Amino acid sequence: MIDVSYNGAYSNLPVLARNNFLPSQYWSTGNVRNSANDTFLTSNFKNPYNVANLSGLASSNPTLYRYVSGTSFFTGANMQRQQLLRPNGSMWSNYRTFGRLGEDSWNGTNKYSDFQMLVERRYTAGFQTTFMYTYATSTTADFMANEFDPDPTERPNNNVMPHRIAWSAVYETPFGKGRKYVSDGAWSHVIGNWNLSWVYQWQSGPVSGDWGNRFFYGDMNQLDSMWKHEEVRSKDYLAWFDPSMAYRGTGSVPSGFTGFEGRTANQPGNYHVRVFPTRVESLRSDGINNLDLKVERIFPIKPEKGIQARFSFDMLNAINHTNFSGPNIDPTSGNFGRVTSQRGLSRVLQFTLRFEF
Repeated sequence: MIDVSYNGAYSNLPVLARNNFLPSQYWSTGNVRNSANDTFLTSNFKNPYNVANLSGLASSNPTLYRYVSGTSFFTGANMQRQQLLRPNGSMWSNYRTFGRLGEDSWNGTNKYSDFQMLVERRYTAGFQTTFMYTYATSTTADFMANEFDPDPTERPNNNVMPHRIAWSAVYETPFGKGRKYVSDGAWSHVIGNWNLSWVYQWQSGPVSGDWGNRFFYGDMNQLDSMWKHEEVRSKDYLAWFDPSMAYRGTGSVPSGFTGFEGRTANQPGNYHVRVFPTRVESLRSDGINNLDLKVERIFPIKPEKGIQARFSFDMLNAINHTNFSGPNIDPTSGNFGRVTSQRGLSRVLQFTLRFEF
């Protein structure tokens, strides 16, 4: 049996946005850290919302007065300039993100499409196998790149991988009681009633993590060729991409350098517009390459009454292939470009004995 299909979906989703976002004109731009602006925005002023200025609440709304009297936002003597510059400045908590007033909260999108192929040999003569392949693409606008943005920003959907292969099979050998050959005698107790099954999975990896806001010098279109994944892994299997693309020297970045700013003190400040995407399609983490095997022996005890025992030997990740976690994508880290952990287990062996009656 062969089944081929195309599947697509489009949906809206709610994306939370700050009601009291700091307007865009107060944020730094460009490709150089602006420490002076951070200092300007974090300078302290007398807190106009201090409970001492709200004494009228004690009689008009005693419950609210008791609440603000025990809340640090209203008892603090000072407040940063950036808080005073925000509309609805009394919304002190960064977690008051319930969607902007007067706007539809279903402002995000999720787009998905795939091609699927299924090839199945249905159970015949003790053998059954299924092969599945999926090619999928998906993007999602599910986050605000900047808190003042009017709409969410679209990026690759990390819940969908481009390629996936799954191959499973079950084979009952034709020897043993109730089967075509050697159904009786001494040999039936040796070679009879064995089964073999497996599941093989191969899948592309997710886009490598969510990047922080980073300065990148040069043409970002060159990123695809700059990772040098195969080249660096041929020398060090824990190196996922070329770490030399982060500049950690002194002074100005050399003319013509293409890569990331690798110095901690030179990273974008807290109030710098996003200048680097959160996900880069050309850099993906390790995927899945896994084979599970099962060898099973059935011991007919009283087959006419359905009484039998099953003994199986399972090998999970039989080839003991290491599936790595994502690489370090912090250009200020000494492990930039390296993988430091694995995802999933190494080979696992297990034995199972089951009686059926």
